[in-house]
Amino acid sequence: MKKEVVYHIIFWILYLLLWSAQDYVYFNDYTAVLLRNAITIPSLLAIAYINVYVLLPKFLFKKKYHLYLGFLLVSILLTTFTYALNHYAYFTYFITNKSMGDFFMSTQGMLALLTEILVLVGFSMSIFLLRERYYKEKILEEIQKKKLEIELKSLKEQMNPHFLFNSLNSIYMMLDKDLDKGKEMLLRFSDMLSHQIYEVSQDLIPLEKEIEHLKNYIGIESIRHNNLATIETDIMEYKGGLKISPMILLSLIENAFKHSLDNEPYQINIKLSLNSENHLILETENSIANKSKNDSSGIGLANVKRRLSLIYPEKHELELKKEKARFKVILKITLDD
Repeated sequence: MKKEVVYHIIFWILYLLLWSAQDYVYFNDYTAVLLRNAITIPSLLAIAYINVYVLLPKFLFKKKYHLYLGFLLVSILLTTFTYALNHYAYFTYFITNKSMGDFFMSTQGMLALLTEILVLVGFSMSIFLLRERYYKEKILEEIQKKKLEIELKSLKEQMNPHFLFNSLNSIYMMLDKDLDKGKEMLLRFSDMLSHQIYEVSQDLIPLEKEIEHLKNYIGIESIRHNNLATIETDIMEYKGGLKISPMILLSLIENAFKHSLDNEPYQINIKLSLNSENHLILETENSIANKSKNDSSGIGLANVKRRLSLIYPEKHELELKKEKARFKVILKITLDD
């Protein structure tokens, strides 16, 4: 509110100075012109504020166009007459120049004042409408931002329970088969659970931690499917300061394991690299199980696509390829420093 008042004061000061500079051409006394405009300005203040704070909201914004034009016309005519009286009083009684006072009460004088009023009404109305549009756009941006935050949170909540359930199920089965390997899986899972609880809710996490999380997941799955799976990994070591949105990479790797599950041997290749331009590249390739559904569908990939479009617009490339009994995913994300 304080800023608004300051802006209005600045506007009227600038208006006085500039309009007085124009009148100076005719009267050759800038101080006198400035004083006269300052004395007669109340009529202009009235028409400007009545228009933008009464007529526009009550009639124009509610699409009552005829009422708006009617009230605006009456307001302009009344203001013109009042403005002319102010000038008449100023010239007749303040500086005793009755001929000039009579001029402003004439048709020609009133037309000159009417022109000034119309310019002011149009100018002030333009500023007000631009200001309203600016604030509406800011509000819409805030609403859109909140909607995206809610959507991203919802997508994370959809993925996390699914992922945790799969991991617990894997550990449960391994504890029956091999107690030592089950314990190892449980230790890895505890680190993953810590990641889920304390880090996945954040917008961005250190890339180093996300890589560690991926290795824990792959380690659990490798132990679980050791008899059937041939898993080849080439995951970089990273100690820098780059950050990434959590769970995006993991969802793609989890998808590779999910669609490979079958009673026959299968192969999964996982490669993660980072080039000098901060392009993070994840490549996964897996055998397709006979009973697997459409490999480009499902909640995992659908959520990844949506999150990428929200978090990394124009900063990612996602390529899905199905070739015979193989399914390949290539994701490239440009990470910011």
